[in-house]
Amino acid sequence: MSLMNKPSDLPFRSEYQDVGQVYIPISRIKPLMKILLMNKVDLNSLLANTTIKLQDFTETDKTITFKQYQQLILNARRLSIDPAFALRLGEQSFLHHDGLLAGRIMSSESVEQAMELLTRYQPLFTQILLFNFDVNEQGGILTLEPHFDLGETLPYFMEYTCSVIYSLGRFFLGGIDLNSEQTGVTIKLAYPEPESREAFDEFFSIPVFFDQTENQIILSKSLLSQPLIFSNKDSAQQRDRICQAKVIEICPENTILDRVRFMIHRQIFSGLSLDQLAEQLCISPRTLRRQLHQHNTSYKALLEDERKRIALSQIKKPEVSVEDLAEKLGYSDASSFSRAFKRWYGVSPKHYK
Repeated sequence: MSLMNKPSDLPFRSEYQDVGQVYIPISRIKPLMKILLMNKVDLNSLLANTTIKLQDFTETDKTITFKQYQQLILNARRLSIDPAFALRLGEQSFLHHDGLLAGRIMSSESVEQAMELLTRYQPLFTQILLFNFDVNEQGGILTLEPHFDLGETLPYFMEYTCSVIYSLGRFFLGGIDLNSEQTGVTIKLAYPEPESREAFDEFFSIPVFFDQTENQIILSKSLLSQPLIFSNKDSAQQRDRICQAKVIEICPENTILDRVRFMIHRQIFSGLSLDQLAEQLCISPRTLRRQLHQHNTSYKALLEDERKRIALSQIKKPEVSVEDLAEKLGYSDASSFSRAFKRWYGVSPKHYK
């Protein structure tokens, strides 16, 4: 699901990005085409209304628009006799960019670190969805948020992504049972239950719930500390540098502001300091301060902007209390958050709700 943007935008935006200038390498859809053809889907019917031609698949540098990609997926969902084809496609995936991201994640010390890395280096996997990973007393929550208005193709992208993470997770953990009380995982999907519910029950050995408020993968607290069988501290730092360089390479037009906002969004208010951020960006804290100063801003100001954005989007949800939101945003108490919210928007959060 990797893609190229013209111009490029890292997906920290609160608004959906216009997909008109988004392009996807045609090589990325070949596995999808293969699995559908093996299920006896007619190729001409599959390509109907996409303007994609057969000869396009022979060109190594050919790209298609995101709208063409969406039409292809809609055709696939209509034509495939296998309602779980997105799940089976995800099961075969080893992430993108020649397994670079998978190699880094599989060398992690624990599941929690692996999920943090998946979120940090998300562009190496997909720029179609936003990943946000939070840890609380109950465990970890990976929230999958569309970067674009996916419309009827939303189920495909969610099913594919959940399948990739679930399948690789079992592999990296040596095939342990992810449905036990100690290592439990739950998937929540924000769209209606499909007619082919049996396909989900057959594919996943874990609970899957539909009609939820958000798309999430929830991991038990004990699972977060579970070690990965391929853990390798020696190669981790070197692979971090390669992954970071690759992120910059595939998003060359992004400024330092984009990358800092990107990192803040993915590790939102979890004690991330400027020094830690600089380390993750593979630059010195002094260089980071200087580059931000050249853009007439600072790490503190960017952090404040992200707090404002999250606060405004979350306060609208009836199930989110002011106290919980204050804690999520890193405030010591609800009163401190309320004062900040009133400074930003002129009213208290309770009055706004």
